[in-house]
Amino acid sequence: MLLVGPVIQSSQRNQIYLASYQDQEFEVAMVQLQEEMKGLTFYNAASSTFYYKDANGKQAEFRVVNNVFAKTLNTGHQPLVMNVQGIRVTRQTQSLLIRFTFLDGKVRYGKVLIAPPKNQS
Repeated sequence: MLLVGPVIQSSQRNQIYLASYQDQEFEVAMVQLQEEMKGLTFYNAASSTFYYKDANGKQAEFRVVNNVFAKTLNTGHQPLVMNVQGIRVTRQTQSLLIRFTFLDGKVRYGKVLIAPPKNQS
């Protein structure tokens, strides 16, 4: 018993650390998502995809491709959140609520403004 106790405690600490790290990683991804939307204008939202347009009218698509939530604009593909099984987008008055379901079964929610704040100089 004396040998097993420290192993169990170490395992519990590692699980707590990993969960905290994943939460922080997700929060950074949400900040990055909001930054990626600057300079774009909201166009449309579907259940698992939402669209913005750039200044030239080209469509930017935000969706899950190969377990990666990403922004696609022109030929560019900007990965934002990894290990995502799928998303569910709900349009609210001034924002989009995004329900992320991850491959490990966890669910997290993100919210982005439909019209992100303008860059301040």
